[in-house]
Amino acid sequence: MTKPPRFVDLTHPDHVYTSLFILHHGSHGSYILVYVDDILVTNSDQSYVATLLQQLSEEFSIKDLGNLHFFLGIDALKHSKGILLSQYRYIKDLLHRASMTDCKSVSTPLAIITKPIDQGGDPMSNPTEYRSIVGALQYVTLTHSDVSLVVNKACQFMHAPTIDHWQLVKHVLKSKRHKHPWFVV
Repeated sequence: MTKPPRFVDLTHPDHVYTSLFILHHGSHGSYILVYVDDILVTNSDQSYVATLLQQLSEEFSIKDLGNLHFFLGIDALKHSKGILLSQYRYIKDLLHRASMTDCKSVSTPLAIITKPIDQGGDPMSNPTEYRSIVGALQYVTLTHSDVSLVVNKACQFMHAPTIDHWQLVKHVLKSKRHKHPWFVV
């Protein structure tokens, strides 16, 4: 297995600092993604995946859960052109955590007319909620790049969020309320 070049530490080339492993075998390339105790293995040749899983099971206790359906908050659905990915379930849970399941949706992630959020405001009484929701929104940007700019801006105020900052975050959540995009990978 090889690590992508930017993940190689020249002073410690044998150390592993990544959770994505790439295995080249002839004309096939396998990708193995490890997260805590979950492993995702993919290859265009299903028989090679079966062989690789057999080899892994000789070294580790593993359980094959079959085709990918849900991994790290992302739903996956097989499609004729690839795999469709969606974070709808994750976003729905995020709206629930923010007590916004019945909120009115908006069409854009940033209000069209808004005052600059850099200029203070009243501090939030519960900054932990802000940090938790904004941290979760960072993960949403994997499949919803339209909120990347706004979420990045919200992250800049994690140390001392204000009520104005919270309103910005709530607007982002409202913009995702009814959006169910699937992305082909």
